[in-house]
Amino acid sequence: MRNVFGIVLLFAFSLLLNSCSNENTLPEPPQEVTPATIAGVWKLAEWNNGEQLHENQYCYIVFDRRERTFKMYMNINSMYPRCVSGDFFIDKDVRLGYVISGNYSHGNGDWNHEYIVSDFKSESSMLWTAKDDKNDICKYIRCDAVP
Repeated sequence: MRNVFGIVLLFAFSLLLNSCSNENTLPEPPQEVTPATIAGVWKLAEWNNGEQLHENQYCYIVFDRRERTFKMYMNINSMYPRCVSGDFFIDKDVRLGYVISGNYSHGNGDWNHEYIVSDFKSESSMLWTAKDDKNDICKYIRCDAVP
């Protein structure tokens, strides 16, 4: 009887070990996108669905979590560098996930698109996909400061 109990116990233990293998682990839930987690300096690394910026082009966005404002430093589509600012908003959509939008200061209107934030790694990178144009994808990487 003791041998049968030992065999059953060994069998149960082996089942327990197999059920805890890495193959059956659930994927990590997506990181929450909030003004606090997005705060800091981000550099546009890719746009137009994977296209690299030209050598002298740049776009940096600085998000302020307390004021929920942004400053964007860029020279894309312009001969001269410029700085634009405004407010940003983050909403959680049940179907789409986190959506970021904004408007420019001085009555210059809203951003061209609302963007679905995906693949958000608060310490390193995030993807923005325009809600109304799935081919408009931008990749941002976190950096220390605007040069």
